[in-house]
Amino acid sequence: MMFKNRSFLIFPGLMIAFSISTPQATTYYVSVNGNDNWPGTSPDSAWRHINHACSLVTAGDTVLVLEGMYEERVVLQNSGTPGNMIVFKSEPRRTATTWGFDTNSPDKGSYVRIEGFNIAWDTTLTGWRDFGIFINSNNVEIVDNYISYWRKTGIVGYWGGEPRNIYIADNKIFHSQSGIWVNGKNWLIENNEIERLYDYGNGDCDYTRFFGDSITFYGNYFHGTDPDSIGSAHVDCFQTFDNNGEHAAYVVIEANRGFDFHQGFMGEAHYYHNSHDIVFKNNIFARGWSWGLCVQDISDVRVLNNTFADIQWHGVGFQGQYAQGGVVINNIFYNTNTSYWWSDSAQATGDYNLIFGASPPTQTGPHDILNQDPQFVDPGNYDYRLQPASPAIDSGDSLLEVPYDIVGIPRPQGMRWDIGAYEYVSPGIKESHKKVVKPSGKFKLGINPFINSARIKGIKNKKIIIYDLSGRKIKTCKSNFIGKGLKSGIYFIKVENAGFFEIIKIE
Repeated sequence: MMFKNRSFLIFPGLMIAFSISTPQATTYYVSVNGNDNWPGTSPDSAWRHINHACSLVTAGDTVLVLEGMYEERVVLQNSGTPGNMIVFKSEPRRTATTWGFDTNSPDKGSYVRIEGFNIAWDTTLTGWRDFGIFINSNNVEIVDNYISYWRKTGIVGYWGGEPRNIYIADNKIFHSQSGIWVNGKNWLIENNEIERLYDYGNGDCDYTRFFGDSITFYGNYFHGTDPDSIGSAHVDCFQTFDNNGEHAAYVVIEANRGFDFHQGFMGEAHYYHNSHDIVFKNNIFARGWSWGLCVQDISDVRVLNNTFADIQWHGVGFQGQYAQGGVVINNIFYNTNTSYWWSDSAQATGDYNLIFGASPPTQTGPHDILNQDPQFVDPGNYDYRLQPASPAIDSGDSLLEVPYDIVGIPRPQGMRWDIGAYEYVSPGIKESHKKVVKPSGKFKLGINPFINSARIKGIKNKKIIIYDLSGRKIKTCKSNFIGKGLKSGIYFIKVENAGFFEIIKIE
């Protein structure tokens, strides 16, 4: 069964993706040896141009683009429907090269998946929409593409259209002006890699920017940018501002690794003050040239279980009278000059942080640990896992909204949460007992799309405890069927007496 559409459930600050299965319609082919007058229904009768396919495909169709160079910018012309996406896919993976994609408009490019392409910039591209992938429609999936040497930004959501329900995953963006710009509502951006930004003269170089509501960044990797490549341009891992009336709210930034930047986060709401509720948890920000997180006039920013290391100026700072309700808990500040602070009428609280090689906070929390080496495994090579004698182990606050660490290890492993992005696991625990792989790990799932349940294979008659992503217990049942009565989504399960969790996806 092919899962052809991803839908979204919204909670405050959280987005969960799930799939709906539908029968597949026609598969068409495009080839550099094809002809647009042919039927297009087999490799031997393939069409010649991807844009020709765009004009003919309808909901549920798949277009397999065969290996070769396609000197065209693809502009979508038709939309799929819920449960019947139109799929454009390079076959084999990343062997079809194009000059990018434009999803056109909500009525011409919604419910579409773009997968596995090599997307290269060409000197003939000069329009204002000529980003690697320009999204101006809803319910779009951008998966596993390689986007390189782009003079503008790799992936962009149209700032005037607020695209909704967008999924961006497993893409690699290399040597481009900027990485991913989010504009709209209900976006999930996960497991993308953005490497070695380069200043082509089109403004700042940011790994990501985001504007809108209900946005989640999960498991992305930003690295490799150097001062010689960007000149006078500024580099942030995450940036948002409100100069033109933009805002950002209910944003979750989780389990990302950001290196080689000026600011890990540059957040400003100086003009309209409508940005709020941004959560940073289980991230690593390291090798920074300026700040870890710079929060200006944004309220209710929560900074939980992150590791900040080797940052020249500041760890986390709050500024401006609208920067109220900041929270800094369970973080490690390692060689960051300052730890966390607030000024200029800003207000924040903090506690249970470990601070080494950095000045104390504006007001030290009663459980903050000062001047104790966190004992990372190998900080010289940026391995920020904890050694067995680390003072960060079992020294954090118990935060139900951080039920697992940056690599999926459940918290706590000991009596209390550890401080920082990593939870320490005793070497005596088997790897399979501690490592969670999304969406399924040791237990394989058999999906029955008709009864909305999932069978765990290989474990019979075991007691299973099911939790949602916030760590709240949902139900207890036998392992034969765990999904009955659950909505589609992602959950934690724990096998009784096994002492470990897995992440599952009910589809």
